[in-house]
Amino acid sequence: MNPFPQVDPIPLPAPVWLLKLLHVVTLSLHFVAVEMLLGGLLLAVGLSLFQNSVAAMTTARALAAFTGSRSFPC
Repeated sequence: MNPFPQVDPIPLPAPVWLLKLLHVVTLSLHFVAVEMLLGGLLLAVGLSLFQNSVAAMTTARALAAFTGSRSFPC
């Protein structure tokens, strides 16, 4: 007599290769988003700390031209 009940196999909703591929793709997209967030945060802090320097103004103008934004104080 077996003291444990039989295991009911629960099928996966998709093939294993597809689940692994989706895991890698979504994790990569997550890493890209986090890197952009942290990079933008460091850039914003750096520009706010050195807002009166020539390098900060040049960087702000370049970012405004690159993004097409007019919200930077140029």
